[in-house]
Amino acid sequence: MKNLISFKKNEIILKDGEIGEGFYILEEGELSVVRDGLVLNEISQKGAIFGELSGLLKYKRKASIRAKTDVKAIHIEKSLESVVAQNPNFAVKLIRSLGRRLYTMNELVIEGNQRNNILDGDHQDESFSEDDEQVKVLIDEDKPMVLNQLKDLCEANKWQPTEATDSERALDLCKKLSFSAIIISCSLESDSTLSLRRKLKTSALSKNTPVVGLVVQGDKDMENIAQEVGFDQIIHKPINDDLASTSLYRAMNLDSSAQYFKLMEEVLYFKIPRSSSTNLISDIKANLKPRIVSTVNAGIGKIIVDVSELNEMGEGTLDLVGEFAEYLEDYNFSFQVVLIGDTKDRESWLNLDGCENWDVCESFDSAMEKLSAKKM
Repeated sequence: MKNLISFKKNEIILKDGEIGEGFYILEEGELSVVRDGLVLNEISQKGAIFGELSGLLKYKRKASIRAKTDVKAIHIEKSLESVVAQNPNFAVKLIRSLGRRLYTMNELVIEGNQRNNILDGDHQDESFSEDDEQVKVLIDEDKPMVLNQLKDLCEANKWQPTEATDSERALDLCKKLSFSAIIISCSLESDSTLSLRRKLKTSALSKNTPVVGLVVQGDKDMENIAQEVGFDQIIHKPINDDLASTSLYRAMNLDSSAQYFKLMEEVLYFKIPRSSSTNLISDIKANLKPRIVSTVNAGIGKIIVDVSELNEMGEGTLDLVGEFAEYLEDYNFSFQVVLIGDTKDRESWLNLDGCENWDVCESFDSAMEKLSAKKM
């Protein structure tokens, strides 16, 4: 006996964990084969047979089948064996259907990250981005305040954070998805932390992923252990956003200066970080010239230098701003620069070589107004 049945988009047609009875033949629409939040396969060929393996093997289904679009399918209530016995030609149709399915699954694996992170995420279950180029960071931390701070830090850098509050969840995610970096809390027992790192390095999707350790400031024993076993970078708790961001940029081999520069409304916005560690200042200095070159190349001659969040006017930040000003002077280009900061420090900034003709404002809005009133 057979019945034509309609299913709405995203409706579950066959559920994992059940033993199947009969099977289906696709008449119209597209299907997704889903397991543990991942799309293992897609079925769109009219006449494709699905749901037959459970009944044939007498196993519980290991995956669900969901309607990717609105679907119409014929449900055959007879067992596959009885259908083949009555119609031997149907066996050929079945073999072709299974062959197409195997071919598609092989294509998914071969294409790997170029198509969909080895196996496409089922966005009904996990809210992962469809943008393969997006930086994705896995955070294994069981302290809610620290976890939220790291998530906020990732989002501020336009990275996509994914939380895992225990090692088991972290390992499970890394078997399904690839990440740009993995952050592991070292506040757990050291054996657990090191065991997780070893397991991550033996997993196909995470073996080459940089792993960053979260270590309590002052815990020298744990920091030494983390460095000895090869954590790519260390982030200290309590977390300093600037230093933590730079550590993650380094771990992922990204340009750490990118977090401080932004092209907006024909203006280059350069925000000086509130922290002034030697490493951080060095990273920014190393990328000043390329940033200025790209600014000139884009025809942009208006610049905002924001020092409003500085904790203090340290030697490192004064040297950074001065070097930036000197680089600007090296170009045969009439830059218009406004500095955002406390006006009581105006003279200190303008005394730097190259900064003599800069304007000083106390807010971003007033700086934009000042630049808008000027003509190039």
